Amino acid sequence: MSSIVPKFQNKKLKSIVLGFLLLLGTIITFGSWALASPPGSGPDDEFHLAGIWCAQGYRMKFCEKTDSPDYVKVPLSLHRNGGPRTIFCYAGNSKISASCIRDLDAEAVTKLADTKRVALNGSPRFYNLNSYFTSTNTNDAILTMRFFQIAIFFALISFAIYSSGERKWAVLLALFVGMVPVGLFIIPSTSPSSWAIAGVTTVGICVMNFFISSKKSHQVIAVIGFLVAVLLTRNVRADINTMLAICITLGLLSGFVVRETGRSLKFDRAKIIKLAFLAAPGLLYIHLKVFSLYPWKIA
Repeated sequence: MSSIVPKFQNKKLKSIVLGFLLLLGTIITFGSWALASPPGSGPDDEFHLAGIWCAQGYRMKFCEKTDSPDYVKVPLSLHRNGGPRTIFCYAGNSKISASCIRDLDAEAVTKLADTKRVALNGSPRFYNLNSYFTSTNTNDAILTMRFFQIAIFFALISFAIYSSGERKWAVLLALFVGMVPVGLFIIPSTSPSSWAIAGVTTVGICVMNFFISSKKSHQVIAVIGFLVAVLLTRNVRADINTMLAICITLGLLSGFVVRETGRSLKFDRAKIIKLAFLAAPGLLYIHLKVFSLYPWKIA
């Protein structure tokens, strides 16, 4: 008995050390990418940054009203076509280094210019939370937002990992394979897609873990993670609800298959029919949603 206790403690200590090193390495990886990629290099950054700056309504020096309801005024530094006085000074010209953002003058930040490229109604939760980090120092504000997205990602994914139990290393391996390289670029960015990636991943894994896990604590964590991910990321993108429906359906199917194959090599026909009825609404929703987004016509 005395020899079993040290082995258990050593195994637990080893797991804690490996988990800490993995967490530290992931933070360094995402943080390095957030620091290395210049402001404005994310997908549709001009559009999303303007939405963040205007998320709290009209504010002096940040977002001001214009004569046209379709336009707003945001700092000149956020305009893609603003020339060398913006954070996009390197865009479209391979001869110009991204270090040009260091030379932004004071007027580039304080002067406001009209723009139509702004999301006034899209992804309000994402823009509102990030808008609290806006400041007159554009570069520092964007960098802070990027690390905020990293924190959101870890907060959501932690539910998926902790609810996986002994399968956590398989989940981590799948995340590593799936996140490189696009995830490394999107997650530490000012794009709502950062939350979308974290949300759909967490939802799918938590649904699967709920059906697979034998421990009540893991099931509770899976339920909490599912609810947090859905409430935080729903409507964050135009297609996020469809992606969530797909991941929920896949989580149900994979969870059922793994659980049943673990119990017996034979499938229970009644349970398969029951699962089909459960999955049918989700599949129908996906079908209708896809065809509403892409109304193909058959000649």
